[in-house]
Amino acid sequence: MASFEGKVIAITGAASGIGLAVAKLLASCRTQLSLADMNKAGLEAALESLPGDRHIITQVDVRDSQEVNAWIEKTVSVFGKLDGAVNMAGVFTHGTCLREETDKTWDFITGVNARGVFNCLRAELKHMKSGGSIVSAPSVDCQAGFANASVYCASKHAVIGMSRSAAKENENIRINCVAPGSVRTPMMEGEVMAEAVEAEVAQQAQKRPTEPHKIANFIAFLLSDKARFVTGAVYNVDGGWVAEAWGPTYSSIFAHRLQAVNKTLGSDKLLQISAFDIIKDEYPDPKDFDAFLITGSIKGVYDEDPWIARLRTFIQETYENHQHVRLFGACFGHQIISVALLEKYGVIVEKDPKGYEVGIHKVALNPKVRAHFNHILSLPERDGLRIQFAHGDHVRFEAAWPESWMSIGSTPHCAVQGIFQPGRVLTFQGHFEFTEEISTETIKYFYTPERGFTSEQTEAALEQIRGKDDSEEAAKILHAFFTESNDI
Repeated sequence: MASFEGKVIAITGAASGIGLAVAKLLASCRTQLSLADMNKAGLEAALESLPGDRHIITQVDVRDSQEVNAWIEKTVSVFGKLDGAVNMAGVFTHGTCLREETDKTWDFITGVNARGVFNCLRAELKHMKSGGSIVSAPSVDCQAGFANASVYCASKHAVIGMSRSAAKENENIRINCVAPGSVRTPMMEGEVMAEAVEAEVAQQAQKRPTEPHKIANFIAFLLSDKARFVTGAVYNVDGGWVAEAWGPTYSSIFAHRLQAVNKTLGSDKLLQISAFDIIKDEYPDPKDFDAFLITGSIKGVYDEDPWIARLRTFIQETYENHQHVRLFGACFGHQIISVALLEKYGVIVEKDPKGYEVGIHKVALNPKVRAHFNHILSLPERDGLRIQFAHGDHVRFEAAWPESWMSIGSTPHCAVQGIFQPGRVLTFQGHFEFTEEISTETIKYFYTPERGFTSEQTEAALEQIRGKDDSEEAAKILHAFFTESNDI
């Protein structure tokens, strides 16, 4: 992180938890730090733990605007500038239902969490020059609600509102938020808080709390020059808490399937899954991941949306430059991976002239694919894999397959139901991740009079999704693809 060398960053809540983790990370990058906290002894211990000898500490109550102003003015006086700030100071008290809450609780929690961030943002923006970056910390709780925490949620929602508004007022200073989920910090210790942590973890896709340094890594990214086009954003670093709270998404559905089959197989593999919204131009760094899973979309590969072209380029660059990364795609993911990597060999993605393929259908597996995964499969019908379908486009390839590539199999409706290159690429046209309930909602969405479908056609499609499928076997194939060694 060379972009931090010589920069001056101010951090509140720096005596412990995420604030201290950010301080340690930035200090290791030769950043000059101005640390603030109410805990004087904790600040002194934090200072002793940091590399470098030019950092300063100040005991600050963020509720007091005069103390905050004096701290920021001191920072600029000592270092001559302020390049960035991290507002981590916050409190959480075990609350009660809204009708039982007190004025005292409201004043204390909003005083630290809302007014405190207001005081800090105001002071920081007065002294920060063009190119600066500020990161504050709301919470995932405030975005979906949390029982017996109404005051806390309100105080943290204020942080989002202030940050987004300030971002629109400052063209050349970036202002963003990182909303942590369950994190092992001193604020989360104690018997009462343990119950809150357990309840929060239960709502995550990843059923565990994380460590402060992992949140610090993301904060550092937002402070860095790598995030120069990111402002007014809220990033949930929460193990899938918000995804679960707001209902199933493609990413959470796949996460559940993979974690479930991981347990079924008794695997010792630790699967860590993160979600990115590429439509919003959120792309992972291939150096940080072992595999990418590209889900379905209502769009077609041939549509002219800019994000589709960017995704196609990302797939090509990842495949060519990061050979450790495995690529999996489902439905739209299958189609865009196929055209991105095999168009030069004659692959075409187009609207299926036979119309929609919906319901449970058996994919006649390519014998080579079946042999490759035979050690983990227990298919009721040895020659085929029954999975759910809901697609109107298809992949067509009438030339000879290039070396090491193959089709996974076919149905009477579609000749290429997926592509496979051992150790690198696997795709499914079907949706093994879909339950009957999800398939039902999908059909109801697409099979409408506006799209030319009659009620009889809708009922016929709904009838086709009912029955036994091999979704668990398909999940085993994907699990094996992601976890098998590269010696293939």
